Amino acid sequence: MTLPPLIRALGLAGKAGNDGEEDEARRIITRRYTRRLASMSKENSEDDGMSNKELDRYRKILGELLRLERKTAVRLRNEGRINDEVLRKIEHELDLSETRLTLS
Repeated sequence: MTLPPLIRALGLAGKAGNDGEEDEARRIITRRYTRRLASMSKENSEDDGMSNKELDRYRKILGELLRLERKTAVRLRNEGRINDEVLRKIEHELDLSETRLTLS
C-alpha cells in the first residue's frame, strides 16, 4: 500500500482542516447574526398573520442579516481563519438564501 491510500485509510487526510474552519466560521457568523437579530427585534404583535408592512420589515431584516453573514465570512477569510474553499461554500449558501428571499 502506498502512502496516500494509507493516509486516507487511517483517516489522517481529507477535509478535517476545512471542516474545523467551516465549523468555526459558522459559529462566529451565527453569534454575530444572533446579536444583530436581538438588537433589531421588537415585540411581536398579537395578530396571527403578518401585515404587508411586517412582511417587508421581515424581508429587510433577513436581507441585512444575510449581508452581515457574508461580511463576517469574508472577514474570517481575510484574517486567515478560514480558507477560500470554506468561504466559497458559505457564499454559495448565502447566494441561495438571497435568491429565495428575492423570490418570496
